[in-house]
This record gives sequence, structure tokens and C-alpha cells, in this order.
Amino acid sequence: MIIVAQCRADFEAEAAIDITRTAAAAGIEVACTPQKNAGYVVAQAKALDLRRWRKALVDVPPVFVRSIFVGSGPHRLTDVVHAGGQRTEMELVTPLLAAIGALD
Repeated sequence: MIIVAQCRADFEAEAAIDITRTAAAAGIEVACTPQKNAGYVVAQAKALDLRRWRKALVDVPPVFVRSIFVGSGPHRLTDVVHAGGQRTEMELVTPLLAAIGALD
């Protein structure tokens, strides 16, 4: 699982501490190496219990993080179909909804 937290540039170290504190409250180990002046921090977790993560965000709210989201992937939605060397039109909404539904 990937955790991405947006913050003000030059506050990446503090945002990384926010993520680490929240993850610890959720019982999750994370690896995070902030990049100076990026304006965001990316952390990796081997597993993420979303219920515990959400509760930890309420119990130990981040101070320097402006917004935070988690995700997994990449998720293959559909095979690319070629007809005569040209990419064909494909409907992506249905496979996208199926992929989202499979995450619950």
C-alpha cells in the first residue's frame, strides 16, 4: 500500500513524522523517505487495515499534512485491444467500478 500526503514545501520531514505517528497509532509499519521541497511525502506499508487507519487519523490527526490518501496498485482494468495496428475505443467505467468494488 502507498500513502501519499500533501504538505507545504519544506515541511516534508514534519509530514513524514505525521504519517509515522498515525501509522503507529494504527499498528502499521511504514517506510518513508521525504524529499526536500517536494510538497508531498510518500510512504509504503506492507499492509493497511483501512478501519484502523481511519480511526488513527481521527485519534492522532496530522498537523503538517494538508491532505492524505492511500492506494494500492497498479490495477489492470482491461486489456488494450489493437485492430489493424490502431488502438480501439474501449469502455473503462465498468472495469474501473469492478476494481473499486473488489477493494472492499
